[in-house]
Amino acid sequence: MVNVKRELKGSIGAGVIVIAGTLSGCAPSHDLSNPASGLANTAKTTNTTNRTSAAGAASGASAASHFANPEQTTTAPSVSTVTPLSAANIRNVEIQSAASVSVNGSNFHPAQLTHGRLEPIVAAVQFQNISVPLAIDVTHLLLNNPSSSAGGGFDYFAYNGQTFKVNHSLPGNFTVRDTIVLRQSATVSFVGTTGTPTPAHSKLQFMYRNSIMGSFPVTNEDAINFNNGSVTVISGSSDASAPPIPATPSMWSSAVKESMQYVIRRTTIPLFAPTSPIYAPASRGTQKMAAQVVVSPTTYNVHLQWANKTLPLNSPALNQPPNTGLADVIGGFGAKVYATPQAAEEQLSIPSRGIDPAYIQPPRNQSGAPVNLGHGIEGTLYASPSDAMVQWHEGEWTLQVTGTGTQSDIQEAEKLVTYLNTALLPETKGVFGVNLTGDGEHTSAKWVFGNVVYTCSDYHSALQAAKMAVSMRTYPG
Repeated sequence: MVNVKRELKGSIGAGVIVIAGTLSGCAPSHDLSNPASGLANTAKTTNTTNRTSAAGAASGASAASHFANPEQTTTAPSVSTVTPLSAANIRNVEIQSAASVSVNGSNFHPAQLTHGRLEPIVAAVQFQNISVPLAIDVTHLLLNNPSSSAGGGFDYFAYNGQTFKVNHSLPGNFTVRDTIVLRQSATVSFVGTTGTPTPAHSKLQFMYRNSIMGSFPVTNEDAINFNNGSVTVISGSSDASAPPIPATPSMWSSAVKESMQYVIRRTTIPLFAPTSPIYAPASRGTQKMAAQVVVSPTTYNVHLQWANKTLPLNSPALNQPPNTGLADVIGGFGAKVYATPQAAEEQLSIPSRGIDPAYIQPPRNQSGAPVNLGHGIEGTLYASPSDAMVQWHEGEWTLQVTGTGTQSDIQEAEKLVTYLNTALLPETKGVFGVNLTGDGEHTSAKWVFGNVVYTCSDYHSALQAAKMAVSMRTYPG
């Protein structure tokens, strides 16, 4: 159906169009006779729902990935660093409609999402011209059939390998989210309804608030299937001569996969793990990556390190020379369940201890000075003579670099800002801390989905820690 870079991959074969990605989003049906007032009410209602339901989603959802809500004023980028959607950001829109929909095996004929008995739509939108973070409120996106007075909104969207829904009352085991922040050109598949049955080969207006982004043709298909993590549009025709859909390569390194197979049998936590090749620690010659795992029903931690030869999981040799040096430590990842979503979120603001704290309290006796970190991001410099700090915010994330020198802190922060301008941290609240020391860039990250706090760390490299966090996906995917 659509060619997608990295996050969503569309492949056509044997009459099947598959969109593998993440779904999220939706709004009640919109009245285009007064779009401004109708969308304002919709946005207010949906955002309230999202805040209350996103936390509860972790208990049943395969928690989600990638970047923060720009409307959270406490940690959001400044207005100057986040731009709204415009027609210049739309490269192409491909629309598929269907007569029925299936969500996790529950069939709706015709589809009954939040819009009632209406025709389902998949709109794969290719975004471009993103020089600074682009904020998209899914509740403000519309499809308008010019021949009808009714408009349609989106209930789900697929992005960066995961599925989201806009309203917690929608069917399906998906995390609730109504905002996307894009930092690079990407394709997002939005799923919803048109507000009225759509004739084949007609054109629909793709809109943001009351602005028309463009008019695009519609191709009708037979069905849309929502599986957890993907959307499949099944065509009514078949082509026996079409080549088979190629197999998807493994997302996990052997050490990570072995660790997660051990974990998955011993806990009920929704699992996350770093994927390859997005996260691939630098090779260490003839050394091999090995792992140790500690797991319980409410926690799991995977420790990664280099070994002098291939070793099985939890090998006693990992605790014996020559495999005990700190130089061979890579880092790790894991998760812990808390009693409530509130208790989990509180963990983000509790100063961490140890050599790689994900968050520390900025100096209370200093106001800090603004510092330009590039790419439209402004941070705050606390120039303490004994322990300098640079702190900044990207979406719902708070990031810090600490050390004894202000210039080294600023330079390290600039490197991270440059990388995160084209990569997405998990799309939720999180903290990311770098401690610059003589023996490495000790770095940790924490983020929360529902009542679960997820973590990852790298003992030597802040950039590798960021890559690990960016690459985290639900396991087994």
